[in-house]
Amino acid sequence: MVVHISKSRPSAIAVLQERATGSQEKAVAVDTATLTQEYMWYSAEADIEELRKYMSTWPGRRDLHCLDLYGASMNIKQAWQGSGCTAASYDIKTGGQSHDVTRREGFMVLMDMGLRLMPRGVVVAGPPCSLFVFLSKSVHQRTEARPWGQLTNSKVRLANQIVKNTVVFIRLMLERGVWCVLEQPANSWMFKLPVFRSLISDFGLCRVSLWMGSYGHDLPKPTHLLGNMPTLQQMRHGIASRTPSNGMRKPRTCKKQYHYKNAQGKVCGGRDLASSAAYPARFCVALRMCWYRAFLCQGHATQ
Repeated sequence: MVVHISKSRPSAIAVLQERATGSQEKAVAVDTATLTQEYMWYSAEADIEELRKYMSTWPGRRDLHCLDLYGASMNIKQAWQGSGCTAASYDIKTGGQSHDVTRREGFMVLMDMGLRLMPRGVVVAGPPCSLFVFLSKSVHQRTEARPWGQLTNSKVRLANQIVKNTVVFIRLMLERGVWCVLEQPANSWMFKLPVFRSLISDFGLCRVSLWMGSYGHDLPKPTHLLGNMPTLQQMRHGIASRTPSNGMRKPRTCKKQYHYKNAQGKVCGGRDLASSAAYPARFCVALRMCWYRAFLCQGHATQ
């Protein structure tokens, strides 16, 4: 969920993305990646009825409490496992080609992980946001009239395809009785996309706003959570005013360079921006506690 606009050496996954898409454009995103060429991208939306049949006949065991989706740090997974719960993670940075959601085989790996979730298990997902946030506005060019953005840009098309496949997966999980919590920075356009608006309407998903700074992040980082978990509103810590409730009224002093202003006064992503995407430990524990309270109220017990 990071925009990379600094002049530092691109990550290995960004290089792989360049090769896979055949793009000669400057790599501006390190979280929006694929190992699959565009003509081979899988459309889960076009295959949704077959996916529903696959789901209805899936013979495996529902033994997972949590799926950490797009969490390369695995902090969500570790928070659940630390309390004795079962959890799995899915991210292209850690799983490579088998965790490439734009590849049919990679999507089916995700499906199998999701189908392992027990009733009232939870998917915690932070879809790649780098081509949806304000730092990359000049690249994605999304507006209310054109929410899908600049479609002549291959990375914008990739970001859109990842979101479309993610929404299909979340829709299927909701149909299966699984809880879902999706996370985006407050300035992200993602939840405004037509596919997300339909998802919100069809399942009555609620939106919760919070400050990651209230959970120990170096930055205030206003954030939106979207989901159907009954206790999700309990995560509203720190939104009574425009500043986090822990009294933090400006970014804490730290040595990390998350962003900076260039000579033209434009805000650019710094060398440490990628690390700002990791969820603080306190946030992960708080979310797990909210889930656990709801889970027990539904008459379940962890195994």
